[in-house]
Amino acid sequence: NVELVAVCDLDSAKAEGDQYWALLSAQVHRNYDVSQTLSDDERMRLRAQVALYIGRAGQVIKVQLVRASGNALFDNAVLSAVKKASPFSPPPNALRDSLQKTGVVLEFRP
Repeated sequence: NVELVAVCDLDSAKAEGDQYWALLSAQVHRNYDVSQTLSDDERMRLRAQVALYIGRAGQVIKVQLVRASGNALFDNAVLSAVKKASPFSPPPNALRDSLQKTGVVLEFRP
């Protein structure tokens, strides 16, 4: 699963922002699969957080592991999924500056 755990200020464009987050999460999720490489025990406890910075045109500016899971294979799969999902749709105007400067944090769980 991929969850958004920190988002930009959506006060002025909440509905548009929520729709964008759903698209972003779905696009990353399509590129993320570690089911064959992790034991059942690891799937229950692993969690990683990735900061994602997105440019005005939807390109990934930077991807950074904010909270490692403790499993290098899982962490690399998470980073790879975000990179493979790029480019994204251009963000809504209300989110562009924030996504470029402060980014958004995605949480991954197998």
